[in-house]
Amino acid sequence: MAKPTSTAPAERVADPAPVPRAPGFGRRLLCAAYEFCLLFGVTFITNYLLLSLAQWRWPLDPLRLSILQAYTLCVIGAYFIYFWSRGGQTLAMKTWRIRLVGPGGARATLPQCCLRYAMLWWGLLPGSIVFAGTRNSLIAAAVFLGCTAFSWIWMWFDRDRQFFHDYILGTRLIQA
Repeated sequence: MAKPTSTAPAERVADPAPVPRAPGFGRRLLCAAYEFCLLFGVTFITNYLLLSLAQWRWPLDPLRLSILQAYTLCVIGAYFIYFWSRGGQTLAMKTWRIRLVGPGGARATLPQCCLRYAMLWWGLLPGSIVFAGTRNSLIAAAVFLGCTAFSWIWMWFDRDRQFFHDYILGTRLIQA
């Protein structure tokens, strides 16, 4: 009696997709420096437009200075959120081949991008509280920089080499 032969191909278990590597510390630092240069130009032009159109002159009174600072944070936020939510890369991230992705490698959602931007500035709150209590801007700046450095230090100890805010939100920076 002949053995029945199967015409179905042998099933193979697909290898899971390789997890893209996280960019190294040097690449992230250079990307951040380049981002700073680009943002200097963006904020210079937008702040110049605001000051010119509103006809504000230096020195600004405290209310106008606060408005200018809030406006600048909003402009920077619009820049980051727009690029992160559209393609996962700002102009500097494209240059240094770094991409922001959401959980599972999908594109980061708009709420994730908004929260990520807000978490980038989380050091402002403790720094502002210290400044309000001490009126010492050097101590407040040290607190802000310490809080900001925490995210970079976290990257060294995280097994996926992600920043603290990316760990919390489930987003990842990968090499594009």
